[in-house]
Amino acid sequence: MDKLKISVVTVCYNMAPYIEQTIKSILNQEYPNLEYIIIDGGSTDGTQSIIEKYKSSLAYYVSEPDNGMYDAINKGFGHATGDIIAWLNADDIYMPWTFNMVNRIFSTYSDINWIGGKSAFLTEDGVLAQVFPKSAIKTQKDIENGWCRIDVLGPLLQEGMFWRKSLMDQAGPLNTSYRYAGDFELWTRFAKYSNLVAIDIPLAAFRRRNEGLSIGQRNKYNDEVNNAISSKPKFPNIIWRIGCKYTIIKQLLRLLRLKKNDVIFYKTSNKLYRSRFWGSSSTQCIESLRLYMGGL
Repeated sequence: MDKLKISVVTVCYNMAPYIEQTIKSILNQEYPNLEYIIIDGGSTDGTQSIIEKYKSSLAYYVSEPDNGMYDAINKGFGHATGDIIAWLNADDIYMPWTFNMVNRIFSTYSDINWIGGKSAFLTEDGVLAQVFPKSAIKTQKDIENGWCRIDVLGPLLQEGMFWRKSLMDQAGPLNTSYRYAGDFELWTRFAKYSNLVAIDIPLAAFRRRNEGLSIGQRNKYNDEVNNAISSKPKFPNIIWRIGCKYTIIKQLLRLLRLKKNDVIFYKTSNKLYRSRFWGSSSTQCIESLRLYMGGL
């Protein structure tokens, strides 16, 4: 079977402590039909010299000023010609099996246009520290309405997402008027055309860095989220709005709201299978990861 072409965009600015681990997590998979694009914003800390070491393996690379992260990502998307598209931030990583798994899923299921792996997290120094036991199952309508945010049904994590180029052709690129919540706004547009199918193993890991977002940046992010959903239906139930202020109640309410969305599992005998959320368990989720890692 021919491998689908996968285009990955990484944008960076002064990311010398992290960028090489990100690049290696992509190139070391030796996926034969990879189009890797790096857009650097004119780094001055040694990032460029690190990227230059891998330039021969890149489909496109440029270092020049841009108008913010989302402008740089769109610039990369403009050079992407793959069947499958994704972007990975310059301090996150892909898992060693990611591209082969992504290829298998999209090749096996022609009706799937958008997937998201299980959430996983790195420490500041790049050690895999946590994998969530449950898959990130969200309904299409909840995503489109903008209810998949931290204060309601929980956020969608970008680093483990892949989608067909045809979906982005329908929905359009990132809106560069946003500085912080452009990915959130993009998911609401994706959900007009496609559901998000959860994958029961992690495809990427997000690096938790000590500096994080400042309070001011979080406020700006929330302002942009509110702007993105200003014309959308409000979250419907006062019980939910009150309950979501309390962690335990919020988790229970999120669980109760989940519908029978598809989840893709990896099973023994090197097989995929497609199941429903209520048929899975945290034990199955962990077993899926163990089995796949054991087969590497």
